Amino acid sequence: MLYVGHFSFSEHAIGRKFDDDDDNTPWHGIFTCMAEADTVHAAFDKFKALITQLRRDEDLFDGVEEVYLDACVEVTTVPDAGMLTHFSLREGEDTGGISTALRGVPEHCAAAYRLGSDDDDDDANDEDDHDIEPFMTFEASDTSETSAGAPAETSARGPEPEPGRARQKGAGA
Repeated sequence: MLYVGHFSFSEHAIGRKFDDDDDNTPWHGIFTCMAEADTVHAAFDKFKALITQLRRDEDLFDGVEEVYLDACVEVTTVPDAGMLTHFSLREGEDTGGISTALRGVPEHCAAAYRLGSDDDDDDANDEDDHDIEPFMTFEASDTSETSAGAPAETSARGPEPEPGRARQKGAGA
């Protein structure tokens, strides 16, 4: 069985420091893990081992003291149209943050895609390197129903996905 775990965390004691940032601003975040297991409890054990390994081998959980399981989804089959496995709504304006995919995952196991393009240079901290393009946009009329009762169609066609890498979203980006 496939299990998808959705987690959240806060960095209470130690804020991340970037560049010459002198304040210890606390951070919080959410992340998702997947595991194949025979039972949900076996999946929990795999999630704990994975998060422990990522904390040891990567810098993802520096300053994190507690991780919360927000939801664990047991996937028996995926509908043809796909499915939403988690939704989180946060109060306030998005002030920016960091987004990354497939940290610590061998290349032969999975591929990550994103929209937009990064420069080919190695300077991942370059502010111009973090342009975020919307996956899709809604018009005000997109929430209305058609006469047949089906939602009004929108165009989700945007830039072609390209292999991705860790990206930082800055405030106002």
